[in-house]
This record gives sequence, C-alpha cells and structure tokens, in this order.
Amino acid sequence: MPSNRPAQYQRSTNITRSRQATIARQDEALRLRRSGLSYIDIARRLGWTPNGVARPQSAAEAVRAAQRREALTNGVIASVAVTLTDFPSIPSTRTFGIECEFFGIDVQTSLEALRDAGFNAEFERYHANTVPAGFWKVTTDGSVTSRGTGTGSGLEMVSPILRGQQGFDDTIKAVKALLNAGAKVDKTCGLHVHLGMDGLTGADLIKVVEVYTANTANINKVVASSRHNTRWAKKQDLSASYLSSFKRATDSSQIKALSSNLSHNERYHAVNLKSYSAHGTVEFRQHQGTLNAEKVVSWVKFVMALTEKAVTTSDTSVEFGSFPELLDNLPLANETKQFLGRRADALATSR
Repeated sequence: MPSNRPAQYQRSTNITRSRQATIARQDEALRLRRSGLSYIDIARRLGWTPNGVARPQSAAEAVRAAQRREALTNGVIASVAVTLTDFPSIPSTRTFGIECEFFGIDVQTSLEALRDAGFNAEFERYHANTVPAGFWKVTTDGSVTSRGTGTGSGLEMVSPILRGQQGFDDTIKAVKALLNAGAKVDKTCGLHVHLGMDGLTGADLIKVVEVYTANTANINKVVASSRHNTRWAKKQDLSASYLSSFKRATDSSQIKALSSNLSHNERYHAVNLKSYSAHGTVEFRQHQGTLNAEKVVSWVKFVMALTEKAVTTSDTSVEFGSFPELLDNLPLANETKQFLGRRADALATSR
C-alpha cells in the first residue's frame, strides 16, 4: 500500500486488481469522465466503494493515470495535474435572467448607460413581473442603499429572458455599462439569478433545492459572509409535507399551483421556488451584489451546472468534501472552475 495513504484507508473489495484489469478500469474511467459523468458517479459505477461509500478521489486518480498513459502513447510528456477541458463553456441551454441591485447613480443615468450600450431600457416602479422581451428594466428596491439614486431607495437592473452565448454577452455588456456609469454596490445589494425550468417535474426542482442545501457550506466559500443565511437569502426550511407534495407534481400547472401557495416571505430563500408561479423559474438569491461581469457570468454558470447535476443525480444528500470537489463534480468548463476557485481562495483570506 502506498505510504501516502492514511492508516484508516479502506480498499475496495469488489474489483479485480490485476494490471490488465486496472488499466482497463482506468481507461473506462477516462471514457466516462469525457462523457460528462462526475467522479463520484464514476466511482460508484466502477466499484471504488469501500464500505459502501463512493470514493471520487479514486476515480480522479484513475482518470489522471489514463490521461498520462494516453499522453505518453501520443509522444507527449503529461503532467500529473492534467485536467479535462471537455465540458462546454455554457453548462446548459436553459433560459436565465439576472437582477443586479446597485446605487450611486440615478435612474436616468442608468437608463442612458444601458441605451448607449445598445439595449432597450425603461424605468418601472418595483413589482415582480417578467420583463417584456428585449427590454432591460431599471426599478426601485427598498432594501438597497439609496445614496445617489434620487429615488429614496436603491435601484435594480432586471434583464429580459436570456439564453446561450448571446445572453452571456449581453449580460457582460449591461453590467459593464452600469459600472462605467458610476454604479456601486455594498452589503445591502444582492445578485439574483433566475433559471428557466422547462421540462422539469416538481421532484426535479426539489432535487435542486436538496443538492444546494446539502452543499451550503461549500457554496458559502464563494459568496461573501454577509450572504450566509441572510434575511433575504435564507437556508431552505420548507416543511416535509410541502416538499413531499412538490415532489409529486408532474407538470407545470401543478408546480405553479404549489408555488403560488407559498407566502410572500417564502421567496426569501437562497433557492426560491415561489418564483415558479410567476415566471416558471427557480431563483438563486444568495450571491452578494456585484458589478464585476466575470463574477456575474461565473455565478450564473455555477447555478446552471448545479441544476444540471441535481436533476440527473440519484443521491441529493451528498455533501462534497470541499468546494474544489464540488466544482470537480459539476459540468463546468475549467476556465469557470478556476475562476470560482480563485474567488473562494480570495474570500477565505479576507475572512
């Protein structure tokens, strides 16, 4: 047994350990990884389950071994730290929308900034209706610092329904337009992301809530401490009976009925199910306010990837051992993983 393994290390007992079998298993692990499976799912499928507990690290080691062997076969010296880049830049084709809270500039300045960037933009006093197609809305928000807004309250930019690379390009352009116009954020501000849930059942939506909730400690690593179980983005606490009813909902009309029965205050959760009744979306409310376009885009991609992972997993109670391990099990491109990893490191040093 290698000396770097802990004394309590347990070997999987249900796999063949000949060299030929090991190489075949490593190659299969690499094939499965390239097909989009997470390390923990690969471990379960290929038998790295000592004492019945899947070991994603064993799967990751197998993938790296197969990569090294493949690289050497192709005449390339491979690094032990080789990682895959097979996941696309965008984790899914789901529609999305963003809500960026801000202050520091008035309504007219913010509208002009958006219009100069090429968008249709209008002001509307706060209410939670879906923005008409193609329009970016600036609205008031009483929970946000009002300095410099001229309205007696803070402001919020609400996007239209977005999708795909064009949606991300527009998001970057709009956020930068506000920032360049002088908009600011502080601890009163949040970034809210809506994801379209077309084609999903109530049980699928609860999977999203459960995976997010199980990994709250990990997700907290990449959001400011001021957004940990805050008033406006609480940890989920819906009753077991309500969750059970939601899981039995099989079509959008049933999901909307259950979602509409939630009280107004129930929307203030990190994962907000009430938004489904009005928009057909699940809203992710935990991220702190930001006008850094890369942070905004990376967070949208993160919740997209988390959603895709949740609806395809059979075990929503799995809490990954660290934030990097969580990232490693999501269908995210390496560029996004690396950015989120740096953000977690930066926040860790500032706390």
